[in-house]
Amino acid sequence: MVTVLSISRHSPENCPFHGEKLKELGNEVIEKYGTLDKAVEERNRIVEKHGIKEIGRWIVPSEHLIFEVTEAPSLEAYEELLVELQSPILRLSTTQIKLAFNSKEAMRMMVPSADRLSESEKHLLQKIIEYFL
Repeated sequence: MVTVLSISRHSPENCPFHGEKLKELGNEVIEKYGTLDKAVEERNRIVEKHGIKEIGRWIVPSEHLIFEVTEAPSLEAYEELLVELQSPILRLSTTQIKLAFNSKEAMRMMVPSADRLSESEKHLLQKIIEYFL
């Protein structure tokens, strides 16, 4: 599994959570699925189909930013999910998709191959990892 960080930004004029844009999105979803409940069910089905686990979503309203963290079998699986969802909100946003790593994973990626280290360097490295992680 990989951790995917999605960062979306939209302009205040295209904010999907206010006024006419909200009505347009609601009408579009109802036209496609019949009801908002059916739309949510379909979204959940597609997310499950692609093996995606939603970790959390954070919104910074004053900056029109949305951060979403998910776990996916692969980056490709996450991208396939986005294509299949065809979320109207994504059309209003600029979205960056990034692979993210917890601190332990990142540290391991930055550490040179252990077999090239002396015993004292290995010991020092282990202590540094324990301290920071």
